[in-house]
Amino acid sequence: MASPEMSQNVNWRNLDTPFEWRYDHTPDVIHDTTERLLAEKKHLLSGLDGERYVCFRFEGTDSYSVISRDNEARVFDEAFEGNNSSFMEDEYSPYEEVSTFYTVVDRKLSLPAGTIRIGRNRKDQFSSEVGLKTLDDLNNPEKVGITVSPDEVRDVLGINPDTCVDGATAAVPKEYRHMGAASINVLLQRAWYVDQYEVQHNEDVVSVMDKNIVGILRYFGVPLQAIYGGTDAETKFFPYLGSEQSQAVHGHLPDFFPAVKEKWDSATDPVLKLVLDSLAGGASDHKLVFLKEDFVKKIA
Repeated sequence: MASPEMSQNVNWRNLDTPFEWRYDHTPDVIHDTTERLLAEKKHLLSGLDGERYVCFRFEGTDSYSVISRDNEARVFDEAFEGNNSSFMEDEYSPYEEVSTFYTVVDRKLSLPAGTIRIGRNRKDQFSSEVGLKTLDDLNNPEKVGITVSPDEVRDVLGINPDTCVDGATAAVPKEYRHMGAASINVLLQRAWYVDQYEVQHNEDVVSVMDKNIVGILRYFGVPLQAIYGGTDAETKFFPYLGSEQSQAVHGHLPDFFPAVKEKWDSATDPVLKLVLDSLAGGASDHKLVFLKEDFVKKIA
């Protein structure tokens, strides 16, 4: 979110909000927009006739990113009190242009089935501060009840803000959470990691995550370090944006694949093996439509 100084200088709710930045569209608008997306990208879906779920990437300025924002708003409004469309617009408006969305689409229903938002370092005319949302929020005691300066976090963790990304949101509608091998969640986690680390060569991620998400990722072997908390860091949780228990975490992206692969090699549970096969082994990478789109553009 914006730093306190930035919030005083700019009233984002008084600016004209682009269509794709709004969070209050009707279900019909989202359905029709998703149908249009699938029709426009039909050439990228060849060979995927049997796949109901595929993953797209939208930059924050892409008109199709309205699909992702609607998914965020719907999930957060149900999960966390007060996270309605107005709250989402206020909270994320300063970061829209530096957001990248990874969104799984249900091709059968023409609806979003899950979204992860990744943020980049924000530098603009409104603030000279480094603008990773997690670091901005940790510097605002009204948000997290503590004050940890961005400089302190960067220095302690050795982060270069230009190669660090922000794990801003993860939202999967409840009707898609029951799926075998947690396929939507795993596909989303695989999507952002492959793109941000293997393709764009970023090195670090910071995030404030709900306790349940942190637990799931650590169970999968993802090495996430608590940003603060001393000797009880792994159990240091605090209220954040409607979540009663969240944790500020940092991950060094080059460490992710070896750690998850080690978990994959040692796992005996067949369901966990299947999950980690997608997460670390790339078994579902054919569903990452944006990789094919990048390749098509590259050879054009």
